Amino acid sequence: MSQTEDSLFDIYNTIVKEKLLLEFNKQTKKMEKQNKHQYKSTLEKWEYALYRIRGGKSKNSY
Repeated sequence: MSQTEDSLFDIYNTIVKEKLLLEFNKQTKKMEKQNKHQYKSTLEKWEYALYRIRGGKSKNSY
């Protein structure tokens, strides 16, 4: 597996372990409608979604 796949797998396992799947799905759906996330990779989107559902503040320059 590549480093990206490993990172995605780690994020997924964290989401399942912490029982955040519903919140994660809501956040990623919300991000789909925002232009600032349009050209980000899946890994960048997942990292940011996990950051936000854990209580992180919005990053305008993320």
